Amino acid sequence: HPHWDHVLWSARLGDPARWATPEACRVARERREQILRDADTEAPGHDHVAIGRLTALPTGAGEPSSGVRLPWSGPTALVLPHSAHCPGSAALVLPDPGVICVGDLLSDREVPLLDLDATDPVGDHLRALEVVEAAIAAHGVRVVVPGHGTVTDAEGARRRAERDRAYLAALVAGDPIDDDRLDDPWVAGEHERQVTWAAARQLPRL
Repeated sequence: HPHWDHVLWSARLGDPARWATPEACRVARERREQILRDADTEAPGHDHVAIGRLTALPTGAGEPSSGVRLPWSGPTALVLPHSAHCPGSAALVLPDPGVICVGDLLSDREVPLLDLDATDPVGDHLRALEVVEAAIAAHGVRVVVPGHGTVTDAEGARRRAERDRAYLAALVAGDPIDDDRLDDPWVAGEHERQVTWAAARQLPRL
């Protein structure tokens, strides 16, 4: 997805296609200056030419439930587009050997981080969890790799999804949230932004 820490690159790694959803490519182009500023602030020294240079997957191919097949000669890899966290997000499934990379979902270190500019941030996140859980079941996934946090298995992913749904339900309801992921000061700061956002809206309880 088109956040600075997910679109880094180095010329030493060569110049292959760096596949992303068409939406991710569009957002990366439109927000390029912001991506560069964020990268320079958080991790200076990266190659400005390489950051955010993405190649769009074919349009109109597949649905979130079945995925878009990566157009390459390597092992079968399915891209699962969704709208959680930021525009252009996706998960990646390797049916053999049964691995899914879920980006900024299902973290044991971060609470759900919502795209507060979206029309329905909470609904987008909940639907993304459904897409990922369906893919785990459909492809017999054994290894779940989050973008931030520790690797887990299918059962661990199920528990994390339940925890994330509980967090979102409490956020919407305005209930107190007891979650050790909030011990991280940065995560706590993002959480407070989300609390302020939720309090300013009359959201239906989940």
